[in-house]
Amino acid sequence: MTCTEAYKEYIMYSFNGFSKTVLRFAAINAWRDRSRRRQKEISLGNTSQTPILGIWGMVTNLFLP
Repeated sequence: MTCTEAYKEYIMYSFNGFSKTVLRFAAINAWRDRSRRRQKEISLGNTSQTPILGIWGMVTNLFLP
């Protein structure tokens, strides 16, 4: 089966459109995943050091005489 130049061009344009669509939705999904992750993460600047130091004191009291 021989392909005409017009048919080859049609296949090329169809594949280009498909590729652009796939890349577009991959970018949308990546952006959505990134925003979900950022909503779940807690910044260390928003936490207080007091609870961490309190736990560290309890741990050191267990192991030091």
